[in-house]
Amino acid sequence: MPWTMPTCGALPALEISCHVAVRSETFHAKTFYASLAAGTLCVVLIPLFMTNTASYGAATKVCYERTFSRASAKYLDEDSQHYNSDWDMNSVAIYHLFPQHLFNSFSTVLSLLGFGVWLFFSTHQSDVAKDLDRTLLASFHSACPFT
Repeated sequence: MPWTMPTCGALPALEISCHVAVRSETFHAKTFYASLAAGTLCVVLIPLFMTNTASYGAATKVCYERTFSRASAKYLDEDSQHYNSDWDMNSVAIYHLFPQHLFNSFSTVLSLLGFGVWLFFSTHQSDVAKDLDRTLLASFHSACPFT
């Protein structure tokens, strides 16, 4: 059976099950958050791992050289179907490590911090207020065209 994307009806059910698991009393929140922090650190440091360098400046140079050689073979080779004599790598931002990696890293760290604030400092820890985290489910479910 081929894999298909879940419909909108399945997404709220998945979100509810994750929410119930995270908010349960047996959930190891500190261990989970530490593993997320370790994963985030790996994401931030991935250019250093991939280029085997010790600084982002050196990683930028290595990434530029690798990308330039690969892209120039694609766009500057006259036998290539993607040949473009006007192609210039400096005009395309996605070919450069910065600022794209900086913005992605900042977004990931900020999301991790936001999740940590929600997980450890949320005011919805009491049994009465736990359902306050779930107030948008009905509006999401009614707005979904697939349900």
